[in-house]
This record gives sequence, structure tokens and C-alpha cells, in this order.
Amino acid sequence: MLNPSAGIARVSVEADVDGNLDDVTIEHDDGQRHYIQVKSSVSAKSRANVDWLMTKRSPSSKSLIQKLYESWDGLGRPGHGVELIASRPMDPDDPLFNALGRKNTVGVALRRATDRKLTGARKGLSDHISCTEADLCEFFDALAIRVGQTESEWRSRIGDVALGVGIRYDDSAISAALGWIREWVKDTRDPRDARDVKVAVEQLDLRVEAPRSLVVVQGIDSVPCDGAVEILQWTDKFRGDAPENRRGLIDPSDWNGTLSDDLRALKERLLASDHKRVLLRGALRLPCWFAVGATLREVAGFAIAMDYRDALWPADPANLQLPEVEVRTDQLIGEGRTVLVVAISTDATNDVQSGLVNSRTGRIVTIGLPGGPSPASLNGPPDAMAAATAVRNWVRRNTSNVEIDLVLMAPAPFALFLGHLWDRIAPTTIHEDLLSRYEPAFRFSNRSD
Repeated sequence: MLNPSAGIARVSVEADVDGNLDDVTIEHDDGQRHYIQVKSSVSAKSRANVDWLMTKRSPSSKSLIQKLYESWDGLGRPGHGVELIASRPMDPDDPLFNALGRKNTVGVALRRATDRKLTGARKGLSDHISCTEADLCEFFDALAIRVGQTESEWRSRIGDVALGVGIRYDDSAISAALGWIREWVKDTRDPRDARDVKVAVEQLDLRVEAPRSLVVVQGIDSVPCDGAVEILQWTDKFRGDAPENRRGLIDPSDWNGTLSDDLRALKERLLASDHKRVLLRGALRLPCWFAVGATLREVAGFAIAMDYRDALWPADPANLQLPEVEVRTDQLIGEGRTVLVVAISTDATNDVQSGLVNSRTGRIVTIGLPGGPSPASLNGPPDAMAAATAVRNWVRRNTSNVEIDLVLMAPAPFALFLGHLWDRIAPTTIHEDLLSRYEPAFRFSNRSD
């Protein structure tokens, strides 16, 4: 509700007017409604199957599926927006639940069913509800079913959304918010809007910082994108079939083609909609993080932060204590480009010399932080921002207008922050580590790109 891009007008909990779809009702700005019924099981042995849907507590009572069908029918048979969420895991032998599709619905599979078990489930459910099989399929078109939902998964989803709107999501914050919701239900079942939630956030002292707009880049793996104002889909551009082996692009021209075009368009859309406070999330290797930061630069007015290791890492320039930059290698080879290795977490200068240095190289420089490269060299956002600022300053002072071939060996926030600060520096090409060699990735052609 606190994220304007979600388009949520009001939310009700245990509403009095929605039949047996009353646990959570979400009303959207466009008038659409989303009805959620939640079923929690205390037994880990309980399974989600057709028998569970049709079980009655007594001969005169109604089963869960009968109640859901009647509520859906009473709401005018909406084509979507009806959801059943359950903690019990799926029965692996149940034909209905095994037929759930990508959108967690089963209507299409039921309608097309030829398998005897699934056609038998379709006939049994329609007889149990006392509806036609066509009506049953229409109902299951609208009903999304998500089973095996755990509290830890939902707490993780809270964290995904809370980061973007700048509120706490630790255990004490969640407990305080749950208490507020309990009092809300006891007091009145009336819906709440974003204004009500904002008041509660302040009263419960949940605010961490001003809200940010969530931008997700789906790179070498998919990450949660609930509440995102922008999503870039890049996974199919990379070579490899799993996150651990996705390195380099299928078509290397896409670095400065499709991917760069996507980033420029992203920047324009964010500026046009005044989304300058940005929270970034993605599964990316270092050149992509650097390029995202270089697109949303500090000099363009962006204030960025990163979702890293389930914490917020903001690029905050205030009160930084800049470390000294140590030069580990500085070799003049001839006339040509400068190969710049930034070794924060490890030093692979030898690999760079064999895999990147060539006849066009004039100088190879390796820089790092005091104490040498270490995976634990950056303990938090201020360390990462200070290190990125110190490296940027060193490069400005100690490199000329000769083009730079950049290789990073650092944590992801450092790469993002360094790109964010990379202005007034010679044309730069950052390279992707392919393990056996380096692939030229994004190129930044001048001092203000």
C-alpha cells in the first residue's frame, strides 16, 4: 500500500461482506479486487489434495471447496483475483494439485484433461459442488492456489517489499505490525488505506528512511520483484543454463546494444516519473552492477541503494572516512590503453595479464585497500561507499585521457557504487571474467556518460 506503483487503494482483513473469501481483500485503484482465503495447518503431515478440499466437518456443514465456489459465484464470477493460500504441502500423488500451471491455476488443465485420474477429479468435484463441469473449470480458471506456504517465506516477502518503502522488517517490527492488525480486526473490519498505514508506521516507529522505487534486474538468476516499478529481463542474454555458469553474453554485441539501450531507457523513464530514490535488486556479475550504477549516477541526481545479503546498502556520501588506495602493481608496457585492476576482495592480476593484456596495452595497474585484498574488507555500506569514492578519486588523479580497460574483483555493492561515481574519467570498458579469458562488456565513451 505504501508503494504507489502497486496501485492499492484499500485493504480489508476478515471483511464482513465477502463470504468465505474474507481473510484479505485488496481493492486496487482501477476498481479490481483480489480476494484471499488463508488456511493454516498445525500438522506437518497434512497434505493439500482433493480430499482436503471436499472434507466436511459434519454432514450438515459445507466443505472448503463448496464455500469458495459459492463465494466466487456470489461475487459475480470474477475471471481472476481469487486466491487460496495454504501452509500444507502438496500431495505428490494428487492429480488436481499436480496439474497446477504457471499461474497457480488448474482450469485449463481440467478443461483439457484426458487422463482418467484428472477427469475423475473433475467429475467428483463438480458432483460435490453440484455444478456443471464447465462451471467448475470456469471457477478454477479464476482460483489461484498456492500451497506449502511457510511463515519464513512470507517474512522474506515482507522484507522484499519493506526495503523498497523504507520500513523496518526485523522480528520486533513484524510483531508490532501484527499487533496493530489484530487490534484493527477487533475494533472494526472496515478497510484501511495508505494514509492509515502511514500513520501506523509512524506510531510504531517502523520508518527507516524515505521510500525508494524498486528496480529489479533479472540477470544470471531470478530474484523477487514484488512492488518493482521497473524490471529488466536479461537472463536469456547470458551464456549458460544455471546461475553459477552464466558468464558472458550469447551475443557479445548486446553489451553495448540491447543491454545498454535498456539501461538508457530505464534512466529516462525513472527521471520522467521522478523516481530518483532507487532501490536496486538483482542477481548480476560485477560489470552489470557497475553499469547500473553508471547509468543512475550521483551527478544525474539519483540516490541509489542496493538489496544485499538481506540488508539495505545505500550509497550515502555523507561523513565518509576515505581509506588510502594502495598501488599493488604499476607496469609500463608501451603505448596504449591502461588496464586497471581493482582488487578489493581478491587479486587476479596474473589472470588479467594472461587473459587481457595484449599489444594495445600500454600500462597495467592494480590498486586496492590497505591490508591487501580480502573478502571481509568491506563491513557495511559506509565502507563500500568510502572505498568506491577513494578509488574514483585515485583514478581521476593518476590516469590520463588514455582509455581504460577495467577489471573489478570486489563485492557487488562496491561495483555498483563505483559505477555510480564514475564521472570525469577517461573512456572506460569494463570486462566480464569468463574464467579462462576476459570479454569486453559495457563501454562508457566519455566523461559524462
